[in-house]
Amino acid sequence: MDFFLASTATIYAYLGEFHTDKTRSRAIMGSAFIFALGAMILPMIAFLVINRDWVLPLSFLGIDYKPWRLFIIVCGIPGFLCGLSLFVLPESPKFLLAIGEESKAIEVLQKIHRWNGGKEELIITHILPEDDAAVSTMKFNNNFDSNSNFALVFLQTMWNQTAPLFQRKYLRITMIICFIQFWLLVVTNGLYMWFPHIMNSVAAFMQEHPGEHKQICEIVYNHQEGLYNTDGTIACIDKLEDSTYYYSFIMEIMYASSFAFIGFVINRVGKLLILFITLIFFTTCGLVSVFIVDPAVAAYLYVLFFVVGAAIYVLSAVTVDLYPTHLRAMAGCISLMVGRLGSVVGANIAGVLMSHYCKWNFYICCGAMYSCAFLALLLPRKSPDAAVKSEA
Repeated sequence: MDFFLASTATIYAYLGEFHTDKTRSRAIMGSAFIFALGAMILPMIAFLVINRDWVLPLSFLGIDYKPWRLFIIVCGIPGFLCGLSLFVLPESPKFLLAIGEESKAIEVLQKIHRWNGGKEELIITHILPEDDAAVSTMKFNNNFDSNSNFALVFLQTMWNQTAPLFQRKYLRITMIICFIQFWLLVVTNGLYMWFPHIMNSVAAFMQEHPGEHKQICEIVYNHQEGLYNTDGTIACIDKLEDSTYYYSFIMEIMYASSFAFIGFVINRVGKLLILFITLIFFTTCGLVSVFIVDPAVAAYLYVLFFVVGAAIYVLSAVTVDLYPTHLRAMAGCISLMVGRLGSVVGANIAGVLMSHYCKWNFYICCGAMYSCAFLALLLPRKSPDAAVKSEA
């Protein structure tokens, strides 16, 4: 699954290449809004598929094929279709220009002009490269001849794209973005792995003890104790309470709403300020949810906590703006690679702490997110290259 998710690192860099500075951030938030609309369908599909009673024994594989396995396949279909769609999408003209393929870049621009409804033919004789797309990118050495050591050239290419991110000009930017991305995915992917478990516990408690007040973590402790069988084994719950799907759907609605709102104001307010406010507000919701004794209110605050994931897409917009063309994709890949590491770390640490130290999941994550919010203010508003150019 993580190999499939690796491709998401390049999506926003690719999209940003087709937009100017004025429209790039709104385009990225628009794509995030479409993503959220798609994610809203998932709780509905899960409700229709997972809570079924059928079992298909597959003796030759030694497994029982249950609804949750079918759900994984259904979720994979959109990704498969998106993969096929890449065959009709053009390469970034900025990238083609950066590697010296001017004629191909012109062909791409003419194709996009036709797609956008241009009736007259777009005639381009020559393209002047921007400073950030200079042909110095040809250091990548894409001309492999028959005598080249492919492994050596491949590693050299990787080094030439990665090393500049950790040199003096971009080091601080890279470290801050990676740190923020790490903790964002600790929460939105790692801790979120336990979202169904926690919400299912809260929903079951509210159904069995209407009107009774308890904190979320106390409810989780009590629910886990009830899962132990008399022989010491733990019962496997392969169905979820209906309320769990409801809260998941509410969270996706909040995601879509936040993307739409951020996309509307991002050029007016500024990406860094929006990133700061998003991190502070939704992190506070998560921290407060631990202390609220009304489970219904705590559940909604807990849902809002995960909407902090909207900051990932704001951070992607920031990343695209702070790096030149030949470094954008690699910067996105590096930051999301660190973020995926956070997903793994978050899921495992949350699992260890959940049974007896549930609140520490929130203390650690919220403390780190507050740190990320203030570190975001240290990011420059313009890329170092653009700042030098404006000073000159």
